[in-house]
Amino acid sequence: MNMTFASLKGLTLSILGAVAISATVAQGTAEAAQCGPRAKVLAHITGKIKANRQALALAGQSNMVELFVAKSGAWVMTVTKPNKATCVLAAGSSWESMPLQVATGPAV
Repeated sequence: MNMTFASLKGLTLSILGAVAISATVAQGTAEAAQCGPRAKVLAHITGKIKANRQALALAGQSNMVELFVAKSGAWVMTVTKPNKATCVLAAGSSWESMPLQVATGPAV
């Protein structure tokens, strides 16, 4: 199956959106999301954690999902709502970027 860069990028963004939705569902009501003004949340992520944005996608029609990764392997996934409130959906350690591999062969 031949896949173009654009279709792989779309697939990656779709996966990020699905992860964001799963993280929100898994979080449930027992644990409130950590939310705040976008500028303050991003200042913490880029300043204290020293993470840079690696990907972004739309979830639904108006929520922006972003993935931030630090050289240390720390990572944070956020969602920003239209009112500019940004919430941390998930965070962790040991992020490892994998090289993009494109399958070659006959077109299907």
